[in-house]
Amino acid sequence: MDLKKKTVIVGLIFFVLFFVGGILLVLKGHDAVALAIDKKAGILTAEEVKLAFENIGGRLVTKEIQESQEVKKGDILMVLDSTDVDLSIQRLQTQINQMDAKIGQMNGSIAIGYAKTSTVEEQTYRQIEQQKAGVDSAKATYDNQQLNYNRKKALADSGAVSPSELDSAR
Repeated sequence: MDLKKKTVIVGLIFFVLFFVGGILLVLKGHDAVALAIDKKAGILTAEEVKLAFENIGGRLVTKEIQESQEVKKGDILMVLDSTDVDLSIQRLQTQINQMDAKIGQMNGSIAIGYAKTSTVEEQTYRQIEQQKAGVDSAKATYDNQQLNYNRKKALADSGAVSPSELDSAR
């Protein structure tokens, strides 16, 4: 083989090895970009602190870290005065207790309403039973009077009772 072909083959082999090595570095995360991202992930910036504490109010008591300082999970970044938050929590707890008391009061009112309804229902059933007993009594009285009338009519037909007694039985 001549020198030109050898040079091209060696160049191609070198290029392929270089390309495969680069791909392996990228896939395993050992390239410069991945290493920089990992390094940056542990650095706290002022913008991240601003976003982290955006919805939190209070006076700053101590600042535990500095900008660009590396931090780990669980590190204390800043300590805020908790007086305002504690007062808000107490106010909300008081409101919750008031709502619980109102709910208890409403539950008591509902229980009283059920008791009243039950009492009215019982009284209504008793009145119905009394009315039924009255109807039964009236029917028994009617049946008894009808029986007496039928007897007196039979006696009147046979002449044993006068027609005036039959009229009084009606």
